[in-house]
Amino acid sequence: NKLEVKIPEDIDELESLEILSLDDNELTGAIPPSLSGLLELRTLSLSGNKFEGAIPDFLNTMTSLEVIDLSHQLGKQPKKG
Repeated sequence: NKLEVKIPEDIDELESLEILSLDDNELTGAIPPSLSGLLELRTLSLSGNKFEGAIPDFLNTMTSLEVIDLSHQLGKQPKKG
């Protein structure tokens, strides 16, 4: 797709979303805290983008998440925060 935007802050309105796969785009900025509102999310795949900043701590507290893929970031590699 090569989307060149940020993940919208209001993404948490998709309350029943179970899989979010935005691989191989050019998404930038930080991983938004609004993702923590996706209470049914089982798979979060954001590989091959340009995210910057620390990997958010809230990802560790999302009990429904089974798969998280943040590999192959082309921007500044996120660090554990």
